[in-house]
Amino acid sequence: MDNSTQGMSEKLVMYLDGEITGQEKADLEKQLGASPELQEELSSLRQTRAAIQYFGLKDKVAGVHQQMMLELAAPVIPISRGRKILRYSMAAAAAVILLVGSWLAYSFFSLSPDKVFASGYHTYELSNMRSGDGNSSTAIEKAFEGNQFDEVLKLYQEGAGAGIRDRFLTAVAALEKKNDPLAIRLLKEQLESNRLSSKPVYNDDSEYYLALGYVRNKDYDFALPLLQKIKDDPEHTYNSKVTTRLIRKVKLLKWR
Repeated sequence: MDNSTQGMSEKLVMYLDGEITGQEKADLEKQLGASPELQEELSSLRQTRAAIQYFGLKDKVAGVHQQMMLELAAPVIPISRGRKILRYSMAAAAAVILLVGSWLAYSFFSLSPDKVFASGYHTYELSNMRSGDGNSSTAIEKAFEGNQFDEVLKLYQEGAGAGIRDRFLTAVAALEKKNDPLAIRLLKEQLESNRLSSKPVYNDDSEYYLALGYVRNKDYDFALPLLQKIKDDPEHTYNSKVTTRLIRKVKLLKWR
């Protein structure tokens, strides 16, 4: 994190603790909405705090320090200062190792396809359309714009979707309604159509949303190569959204 965000970690902790309210809270949430990096840090802080609360590790670490103070103050058989330092350093290190190990275990077992999907998903905005198949809005586009995702799916099933744009929006609507098989099929059709076309459309969007659909559908062997492809392409529209952390989470899901 750069110098412009110094102290942000402390502010995020205060935000999690409910100590930020009013306009300051609104401003911070606006920053979070515009910064995947801040969102990732907030998620890490939330997981760390939850792990500490869950395992009671804060008390364990504090207990080591308290025991050290009591024993140093009590009249005991003299031992060398060096041995005391070594003894308590090892105890503190053990507590920290326990903390880190427990946090990793907590992160591992608390992961779910839905959580990983949600960490990367955002509803597609029609303003993002960079090309299309006509200037007039279709029935599907109008329904999508009003967040009427059930209506989008109904219209498509009734044969209202006649163009590339409608197919893509229906796929996103299917993701919104957790109909991952339909979304995956439509997005794969879109990518195949692009492969055979000299003018591919919505290709980056389709790849990213398809990867997320694969994740929630537990098709990790399909999701990982696609996510890695996006991450390795600095020109990809969604390159900044596919972080090493996201790929690591998908790998953990696969290993479980």
